[in-house]
Amino acid sequence: MSKRALALKISLVVSTVLFGFSTTAVSIAKENRDQISSSLGQPTFKIEYGESKPQELFKSQYKSIKDLSAAGHKLVKDIEAEGATLLENKNNALPLAQGSKVTLFGVQSVVPSYGGRGSAQASHPQPQVDLKAGLEKAGFSVNQTMYDFIKSGIADKKYATAMGFTGGLPKDMPFADFESNADLVKSLNSYNDVAIMTLSRCGAEGSDVTLNATTDGLKLTAAEASTLAGLGKLKKDGKVKKVVVLLNTSNQIQTSEINKGEYGIDAVLWMGQVGINGTEAVGEILSGAINPSGSLPDTYWYNHKDNPVVDGNYGAFTYQNRDEFKDQLPAVKKSYYGGTSDNWGTYVTYQEGVYLGYRYSETRYTDTVMKREGHGDFNWKNTISYPFGFGLSYTDFQFSNFSANETKDGYKLTVDVKNIGKVAGKQSVQFYIQKPYTEFDIERGIEKPAVELIDFGKTDILKPGKTQTVTLDVSKEVLKVYDRKVAKTYIVTEGNYLFTAAKDSHEAANNFLAKAGKTTADGMTENGDAKLVKSFHLGKDEFNFSRSRSTGKKITNLFEKAEINNYEGNTLDYFTRSNWSKKLRKDLKLNQEMVNEILKQENSNSLKKDDGLYPTYNAKNNLQLINLYQNDSGELISYDNPIWDLFLDQLTWEETCEIVGQGFRCSAALDRLGKPKTVDHNGPTGLTEKYSAANGLANKLDDPDKDLTPVNYTTVP
Repeated sequence: MSKRALALKISLVVSTVLFGFSTTAVSIAKENRDQISSSLGQPTFKIEYGESKPQELFKSQYKSIKDLSAAGHKLVKDIEAEGATLLENKNNALPLAQGSKVTLFGVQSVVPSYGGRGSAQASHPQPQVDLKAGLEKAGFSVNQTMYDFIKSGIADKKYATAMGFTGGLPKDMPFADFESNADLVKSLNSYNDVAIMTLSRCGAEGSDVTLNATTDGLKLTAAEASTLAGLGKLKKDGKVKKVVVLLNTSNQIQTSEINKGEYGIDAVLWMGQVGINGTEAVGEILSGAINPSGSLPDTYWYNHKDNPVVDGNYGAFTYQNRDEFKDQLPAVKKSYYGGTSDNWGTYVTYQEGVYLGYRYSETRYTDTVMKREGHGDFNWKNTISYPFGFGLSYTDFQFSNFSANETKDGYKLTVDVKNIGKVAGKQSVQFYIQKPYTEFDIERGIEKPAVELIDFGKTDILKPGKTQTVTLDVSKEVLKVYDRKVAKTYIVTEGNYLFTAAKDSHEAANNFLAKAGKTTADGMTENGDAKLVKSFHLGKDEFNFSRSRSTGKKITNLFEKAEINNYEGNTLDYFTRSNWSKKLRKDLKLNQEMVNEILKQENSNSLKKDDGLYPTYNAKNNLQLINLYQNDSGELISYDNPIWDLFLDQLTWEETCEIVGQGFRCSAALDRLGKPKTVDHNGPTGLTEKYSAANGLANKLDDPDKDLTPVNYTTVP
């Protein structure tokens, strides 16, 4: 080969590689163009108005960002106050005496988890109110010596919080560090009214809490366990009067770890991730200024291995024969968050089906008490520590006079709630349904939990002795189930439908069992209240729920082909109420048909339009976006005005793909129709970009607080 030919060949290879790099770079740049432009201080669009410029497109109810921020802080505190949930309160340990002297233990007590990471993280957060400040604002005195020691340990990276893309595990201060420090031990003599230990598990985007063969991130770490054991000993020796645990979590810590008697824990409060200033509400709950009224949004397990979601289903599994198709499938690559990523060679199974959380635990419990054939081995008391919907108060409430009356569109449910305790408080009211589970369901493979939440409400603050009637209307939609095998749509099956009002899902299950004549003699954990149950007998209905309420179109199976058992060589079983004892099989392998489907997803050009209806494209309606602001009479145009359809009909197919496909935290500009780009960089706990982002009012008015980020909200419901 001549030198010239060799040089040409090398040039072609290099050009091809560079083209690949540039193509990838262009794709990444296009996806992130608005963030890149913002970082460079370059606007990506400009609005120009003609003579008919509206006087005021958007009107804020706040005069400044300072006022807006103050309202956000109030809202965060209110949400935390309503949602924080009291799980334990032995011997009425809470509320604490006014002016109690508090010592904080654990890194999360000093730097709590305020919000998530990834899309849930505020990039430039406002000053956050830590637990010490929240407690002091509520009138408590906090041990400064201990606080400073832990904070310096975090700064020196000796300790670390459960934050970031780390698998959600803290590197906490072991109790030995406290015992060996004379100044810390001495400081406890003056701050021994209560020791507060905060535990945090908050998995982030791209980084779930670690749970594998070697690490169980839902258990206590050795350092956390040593601290709780040490506090238990201090309490036993009379050196600490009370021990309070705060659960600063979005993931449920395994409660067998925190319910050990030797820890001497007096009270447990779930506070979620507290947002920018939710700690202020936590302080007032501990002081009694706020009576807790939250209800758990999760089921808490003593051992997560008893949870069907965790046992065998948690994490990504690799097809055993993945290497047989390595020449066809994309290669395994390094993940952005560390480790490796195999998008097409791994899978996740959802064998629990509808039996998720309380729908599993209360159904297993119900079938065990009813001695349903195939009920298997299930002990509710040894499995569940706190049921879904559970929450204590500093007072007590009594439910009575429950009624359920059929209306034209559904059912009107009412119950009287009376405060029978000694202090004022609120009580959540949860309405549940039990649908009949019969041979008809078993034959068709229809699964029905024994208990399903259908709606909930909360009383006002009730003084001792006062009663409030809580009324909620529920749609008849709550009656339906999906029959995927025969009717292939939503139906109502024949049988008795039961409604109840309860304080949590387990109380609801006990009420339903009481209606069936069962008592603790039959294995119930406690007797229910049959008077809080109403029953209706309904016939089979395979028509009234088979069409969409919004479009009127027939509802039916659309993705039958996607069922993994339809692919040759694959077997996957799902939990079934008809036989809880059945051993579930999970034998999944790749085959050429599956690989072909995977490769199609890699190439959007392979997608073809089906026979469905598509909207109009490229209509000539001469509308600009500004025309949808107000009509000729100056009235604001409503969201459901038909003019919106006329405007959207003007989009081309390519423009639609651009707006939908390139909407990374924004809505793409469409100059032809007068639509500017909008920045909507928000996440599950609120907006995450500074007020000065893009060309908003903060910049136009040069607000002095424009570089602040909106407040991040608490994760309590």
